[in-house]
Amino acid sequence: MAYDLKIVNGRVVDARTKQVREGSVCIRGGKLVKEQPGEEAVFTVDVGGNFVLPGVVDEHVHIDYHNSNIGLNADLVCLPMGVTTAVDPGSTGWTNFDGYYFSNVLRYKTHAYAYLHVSPHGVFALNGSPESSDPKDYNEEQILKKVMQFPDVIRGLKLRMNEAILKGRGLAPLERALEIAARLEQETGRRYLLEVHFDNLPADVRIADILDRLRAGDILLHVFQMKGETIFDADGQVKEAVKMAQERGILMDDAHGRMLWSFDHLKKAVACGFMPDIISSDVVHPCEYMPPACNLLHAMNVNLAAGMQPLDILQAVTYNPAKALGLLDCAGTLEEGKPADICIMKLADCEKTYQDWWGGSCSAKQVFVPMMTIVDGEIVYRQTWM
Repeated sequence: MAYDLKIVNGRVVDARTKQVREGSVCIRGGKLVKEQPGEEAVFTVDVGGNFVLPGVVDEHVHIDYHNSNIGLNADLVCLPMGVTTAVDPGSTGWTNFDGYYFSNVLRYKTHAYAYLHVSPHGVFALNGSPESSDPKDYNEEQILKKVMQFPDVIRGLKLRMNEAILKGRGLAPLERALEIAARLEQETGRRYLLEVHFDNLPADVRIADILDRLRAGDILLHVFQMKGETIFDADGQVKEAVKMAQERGILMDDAHGRMLWSFDHLKKAVACGFMPDIISSDVVHPCEYMPPACNLLHAMNVNLAAGMQPLDILQAVTYNPAKALGLLDCAGTLEEGKPADICIMKLADCEKTYQDWWGGSCSAKQVFVPMMTIVDGEIVYRQTWM
């Protein structure tokens, strides 16, 4: 039986090991299949020596398009970037999650998932009114009910921690969110991670306090942010508490955004040998395709410009987030039998200068350029010269 599609002349990336082989990838019936000598294909695509990756995963992007004023249309912002799997980071809580699911998830070609915010309404609007940080508002029974209703889509819980939101509550919101996550695991038998946004922490909360409480597999967001306490000490070194937390399995997410990184911090991290486990975009509607945020490719390229190695970046947007989310059965690798979600990515030479929000800049000699996106064996985006 002929293949539906065969990709030839590619640099095929094993995103788990960061090994690259020269070869082909074959698709039949929307699945990845083993190449057999002499087998023909209905369509063949010569990718000209470009990377052949698992479909890229944007682990943190606001895609509640039809249900909020910050959400993006996932198919418009993801598929042209090689992103086949996207996760909304708590735009909704238990009161409004149904709107996200029925108005967005069911409509997208992009595989869409979500973190459920512990606050009832999540972060669904840019209206100057932050979500509740009062643990009394974290309705454990309703959160459990929503998770049981949408077990395949909800992958974990979301909590934001900064001075404006915490309002003197210290670590109580974090401790309550972790209690709820533990209850979800007890009731469902499945891991539910907690991802924690931090910036401009109040005086009574330290990064070390947060990391001491997080569990292996939980995620600290915006690790290169600039406001208040940062991950760096006065000598520009990554703090021991951060390094130790990463060593015991706390995942560090770039969670890029507009104002939550700088080239100074990216370069310091590279100099310290500290790499984010995950790179994600944190793009919201007002900054869609607008630097210095744009999309996930922008986040990948500025990390590349700052000195992070290409294969480390590719792992941070494929295998690592898929593993964290419990999605390795359908994303993050190119193993036979799995859905044929694929990104063809070019590493192109260039002369470009990137800017950050804080007035910093960095010259780039190479950039990632998405050439083709395949979802479930179907080509959904293609550069005209591919």
